[in-house]
Amino acid sequence: MRKITAPLLSLSLLTAILLGCTDTGNPPNANSAQAARTNESGHQADDIVGLNDVQIQEAMKAAAKYLKTQYTVEDIYDEDEETAQLKQIQQKIKTLLTPEYYEWVRKERSAGFPLQIAIQEKTSITPKDITIRSRTVSNTDQMIRLSYRLDLHLDKPNKSIPLGGKLIMQNENGNWKIASDYNNADSLREWNGVPSGH
Repeated sequence: MRKITAPLLSLSLLTAILLGCTDTGNPPNANSAQAARTNESGHQADDIVGLNDVQIQEAMKAAAKYLKTQYTVEDIYDEDEETAQLKQIQQKIKTLLTPEYYEWVRKERSAGFPLQIAIQEKTSITPKDITIRSRTVSNTDQMIRLSYRLDLHLDKPNKSIPLGGKLIMQNENGNWKIASDYNNADSLREWNGVPSGH
């Protein structure tokens, strides 16, 4: 098995252990997560088979770009502006997602979670302290699972809400795209009193 380079290994070691993640629905590539390979002891492998270090770094860069774009709310909005702002968020992340996952996100309105929190708290939001860890890949070399953790920093009250999740990255014509994003958004909605069907 190909070893991860020292910087990636350091990144993996510094990443907080992901706790409390729940599925936020059934995105189109949910079955792909089941296909992700684990080692014989049942622990997810940190050694990546079939992908070189450059490909892994590219997948992580694509994931970081998605997380920064998806979880940033630049201004303060009210409920009347939610639908229009949600469409803008969807357009911003469209090129970062696989077509199948984009359609699911658009239909389920799942991209609106940070916006809902921002509207309720009357603040802008900046994702901070983003950590990404490589997990496993499929046997086809075209898919990799990453875990992430970040703080949704509510700028006006100057407080942070931890968010954790797992991404499935899919290689499409040499570009890594998000095929699914499982996270603990539902529990955060409940904690902040935001209805899931909001």
